[in-house]
Amino acid sequence: MNQRIFTLLIVAALFTSNCKTPLPRIIGEGKTEEAKQRLLDGGDPNDIDCESSLYMAARIGDIDLVKLLLEKGADPNLRSRECVYGSGFLRYRAGNRSPLEKAKTLEIAKLLVNKGANPNFGGFREAFGAAHDETPLLVQIELEQYDIAEFLVKSGASVNIYVTSTGKNIFLQKLDRKEVAGKAGAQKLKALLVSKGAKDLDLSKSASLSLTPVASYTHLTNGESTLMPSNIANALFQDPSKFVPLTMDAKDRRYYHYSEFVINETQMNLHEWLIHRKNQLGQIKK
Repeated sequence: MNQRIFTLLIVAALFTSNCKTPLPRIIGEGKTEEAKQRLLDGGDPNDIDCESSLYMAARIGDIDLVKLLLEKGADPNLRSRECVYGSGFLRYRAGNRSPLEKAKTLEIAKLLVNKGANPNFGGFREAFGAAHDETPLLVQIELEQYDIAEFLVKSGASVNIYVTSTGKNIFLQKLDRKEVAGKAGAQKLKALLVSKGAKDLDLSKSASLSLTPVASYTHLTNGESTLMPSNIANALFQDPSKFVPLTMDAKDRRYYHYSEFVINETQMNLHEWLIHRKNQLGQIKK
């Protein structure tokens, strides 16, 4: 078993053993009145299990509970812990999910953004030796909540995030699937994305780029700079196919997707650097 997954399972067991049921779990079980009473009794609005309380309230679509959590001081940008989900062959690891990504209604999404939720604070999902970014925009597109997705784009969500193995724009790829391509909402959203500059990564530029090992990078969400150990930087440069696009923020010691970082020396997005380097080495699917 992957050592990091094993460690996460132990941590999850420790949280589960706590005699007081975490508020997010109460909300997830549909016990919203109990959750509201706990908050009124002074409970922590930022209580977190794997997901935050606000994430769970937004996911089930209880706007009154969302409002109460925010009134009591819930952080609209509090991201989830890194946890293991599923079982057996379907087990996967995910983390850093924000309340906005699972907002069930447009009203809740607007409320969260008005309270300061950042549409670019996204999570990640890792399984089968690969990891991809899960921004609120991507999740809402996958849920076919096109009205919410449109609102997120207009609220400043990044429209250019790419598939690591191909360099294709992940949002456009999702909207071009035959199951949804004919739906009016999907095509309207695609037109909006393109008007905002959404496009595939230009891999024709890869050969002319003078890429070098990454020495340090900055997290776009908090401005924190992190040094990449030289042995890891060199190994990543020599064979990026052996790495998943997740790296650590030195400030909070948590892993985030490469798309959230820029390389200090060049200001190139770290995920774009990875895809271009893979293309230079013939590791991109054509």
